[in-house]
Amino acid sequence: MSENSKIRILGVELDNIGIDEAASKFVSVLKGDDQHYAVTPNSEILLKSLEDSEYRDILNKAFLKVPDGAGQMWASSYLVDTANKGWIFRIFYFFWSAFFFPWNAKRRKTVIPERVTGVDLMEKVCSLSGVERFSVFLLGAAEGVAEIAAENLENKYPGSFFVGTYSGGPAVEDEDKIVSLINIVQPQVLFVAFGAPWQESWIARNLAKMPSVKMAMGVGGSFDFLAGYKRRAPNFMRVIGLEWLYRLFKEPGRFGRIWNAVVVFPFTILMRRDENVEKDF
Repeated sequence: MSENSKIRILGVELDNIGIDEAASKFVSVLKGDDQHYAVTPNSEILLKSLEDSEYRDILNKAFLKVPDGAGQMWASSYLVDTANKGWIFRIFYFFWSAFFFPWNAKRRKTVIPERVTGVDLMEKVCSLSGVERFSVFLLGAAEGVAEIAAENLENKYPGSFFVGTYSGGPAVEDEDKIVSLINIVQPQVLFVAFGAPWQESWIARNLAKMPSVKMAMGVGGSFDFLAGYKRRAPNFMRVIGLEWLYRLFKEPGRFGRIWNAVVVFPFTILMRRDENVEKDF
């Protein structure tokens, strides 16, 4: 695949790029007049999109779609490596690749060069706000979390430009109030932390009502990490795709979500291989 190619996993198109190129594409939008949004599909989001065609359309219409998860890196390499292969090979390779994937650095980057998480891309973009002179608004998370996240980013990246924060929520009855607040300060970038699929749906419904916003992105629980309320996994665990194990240890209540990402998603890739391979790759 070419460096700028796109891949499709379970009906959702993903950009085959790393974080530096993703941030560059994100910021490039701010120099134009059009409005766009970015999404960071992980395994859970891809599974949700199978059950909700409207949500899948929202994901596919995004200007920037970066793979937030080791699962997407594994799935892309598995689908490419098993193209035009028989079922016996696919099943054998499924278990072999799933087991050895975390420990094989070269194999992890066969198709997708690196995992681009929402929190990493958000921080990268915010680090550029002072240099490129664009304004940022943080929407979502619990009361006060977005404000602390903005303060931490301003301290870490002097010159970064945050024009407002608001906790809010995805309820339809609150949309007019939130949109009015955002329009008062007129940010160019909007990060929304409502969680998937609510944040992407909220952006799709409301982006046109906020003319100053040139780029919006749903970032899930990113504010909690940036505010210091939650700790990320050690870097070596993130690199080899085992951040889920750290999250399970720290937050046992996430077992159901982690099960979907680590078990249900790979087997869905295996079982839906035939119907996807021709149109996906």
